[in-house]
Amino acid sequence: MHHTKYCLALLVMQWSVLDADSARARPPSSPICTWGIPEPLMQRVEQSVATLLVKPISILSRDKANGFAGETTFEVLEILRVTEDEHRVGGTVKYPFETGTNEDHVYLLIDDPQDKRQWSAPLETTDAAVRFINDALLLDTAPPERLRYFLDFLEDNDEQVSVEAFYEFALADYADVRQLQPELSRETLREWLSDPETKIDRIGFYSTLLGLTGNEEDAAYLETRIVEQAHNYRLGVDGMVAGYLMLTGEAGLDIIDRKKLASPDEPLSETYGVMLALQLMWSYEADRISKDRLRASMRIPLDRPDLADLVVTSLARWSDWSVADRLMEMYDEQFDNRGLKRSIVRYYLRATTLDSDDKDAPPQEVEERCREYLAQLRRKDPEIAEQAERFFFFVK
Repeated sequence: MHHTKYCLALLVMQWSVLDADSARARPPSSPICTWGIPEPLMQRVEQSVATLLVKPISILSRDKANGFAGETTFEVLEILRVTEDEHRVGGTVKYPFETGTNEDHVYLLIDDPQDKRQWSAPLETTDAAVRFINDALLLDTAPPERLRYFLDFLEDNDEQVSVEAFYEFALADYADVRQLQPELSRETLREWLSDPETKIDRIGFYSTLLGLTGNEEDAAYLETRIVEQAHNYRLGVDGMVAGYLMLTGEAGLDIIDRKKLASPDEPLSETYGVMLALQLMWSYEADRISKDRLRASMRIPLDRPDLADLVVTSLARWSDWSVADRLMEMYDEQFDNRGLKRSIVRYYLRATTLDSDDKDAPPQEVEERCREYLAQLRRKDPEIAEQAERFFFFVK
């Protein structure tokens, strides 16, 4: 779970009380949304037996009637990676399908990860991307230093290079990203964030980086963007809030509580983004805001039916036993919210399965009440209780 991928677009949270419901959620290990992000090209190349730069020299068309899939012959222009001496520059490679390749363009051929004897589909590339890959292949460093190389290419003029550099950060651990703090330029990050051409899926990431290196002026900038009225779903709220809280601490969290969490008109996606930011602060920036203060903020959206199950699960993970009695009252009020009911059962399971000497265990009197509440729910709602217990396990 340490290398769980983070999402900013998020939007799957990671809770450490997991089951079929909360499998949608995992704590972030990097400040980026990774939904739909493919394996980075560099990882594919590094794991390959052969990666070749090629150009098509002949294409045989597919003949569906005779069961012929076509064939494309490529000339090898450059060998980026090869572990077996079977290819040479100037030689040819036959690809057993007709392709839509263009003889005026160049392509990467990477062997198929499922079958090293076959090739993945040809990937059109550029000279800049080839240089980028070749230089990256020379890296033999730990993740923070490796990421330092990709940092310089995040907004590269070559689209393929820029995208691949971003993918590397998307699948990195936040702990490694954080070590880049001395290398970050707040001026550059502000320029990227203010540029209307910056891709929307990078706003949260760049905002989080700004939180690592910014100042009071940057905090004010992020606050302005955070509190603006959102009428539609917007990406990056979690990263903006996380960056803001890194710069402002508890004083900033007071504003987030008032403007975002406590606002009855706040869209679900905005509140959810704030909750993601609280998760990141709890897991990776706990020295900036006390855990009791983070718990207090997480309790605010407990009355929202559309988020309550996630709130309860997070409070269980955070060992917030102050809501134990309140949850029993809420259980009876939620006639058809089965997800929330399961989360409440798991909250009591967590409270009653911790060893008494565990620092996260509830006080004895609270633990006894939770045990009695759990017994009551097993009697009155055995189906819900059984569902909750069937998939219950806890990951710190």
